[in-house]
Amino acid sequence: MPSEYELYDLANDPAELRNVADDPTYADIRADLEAELARLQEEFGDQPYVGPDTPRLDWPL
Repeated sequence: MPSEYELYDLANDPAELRNVADDPTYADIRADLEAELARLQEEFGDQPYVGPDTPRLDWPL
């Protein structure tokens, strides 16, 4: 299943064609961003988004 996140390496992919959110090479960056998001949600009292229970459609390009 594709990631719920999008993360792009703008230095190597300025057109944002390859989502690297699930790439193990970027796991540390993703973990840092997830921790920062959780910290900010706590600081501002923002509840995490819980979307509808709808399966994601992967449309062919």
